[in-house]
Amino acid sequence: MKKSQQVEQQPHSKNISKNNERVDTLVKKELNTIVLALLAEEPMCGRELKLAIFKHFNVLLSSGTLYPLLHELEKENLLQCRVGVKTKTYNLIDKDKVCDLIYGHIAAKNHLNAFLENTITRRA
Repeated sequence: MKKSQQVEQQPHSKNISKNNERVDTLVKKELNTIVLALLAEEPMCGRELKLAIFKHFNVLLSSGTLYPLLHELEKENLLQCRVGVKTKTYNLIDKDKVCDLIYGHIAAKNHLNAFLENTITRRA
């Protein structure tokens, strides 16, 4: 039996659970790129970033995960923080530079995904 047939025969809830775990893991691994992409659309505070990530990926981030990343991206001069009355708003310093980084990331991921797909297709 092919691997794809085995996956299809698993109970639906188990597939959803495994997919949720995979999405959660991937979002956390790619969090810096995701945050930069969201900030390329518009400046946001941390709460708005957490909400946007939940909306797009159904992944809940803790403040202990997000804020250290935001501070690291500030140190790398990719974003800046503007302090308001009650919130800190993060925005990109150089949107073109960040977009170039994201396009490079996309190209690398596409290359990796093509390799994986070709490898699996040959085995089927």
